[in-house]
Amino acid sequence: MDKRSKISDLDIFNKADRPVKKDVSIDVKDHVTKSFRLTREQADKLKEYTQAIAPGHFMITEADIIRYMILHFDVKKAQEDFFKLK
Repeated sequence: MDKRSKISDLDIFNKADRPVKKDVSIDVKDHVTKSFRLTREQADKLKEYTQAIAPGHFMITEADIIRYMILHFDVKKAQEDFFKLK
């Protein structure tokens, strides 16, 4: 029986011949991974918002929606309406 190779060992795209490019656009210090839980209802609403904003071929993700919400968050309105601070 022949030994089977992993697909990564085959180098079908000749990557070994090309110089290795480093992606300098992403700085690890600038990105933080956050993990949080949502209720099923919140997750369904987030999915609904994602689908309603743009057609599927634009590939808007739920993470994009969350980033947008963070950028456009109105602190004063949240204090008055959500947190009830006056």
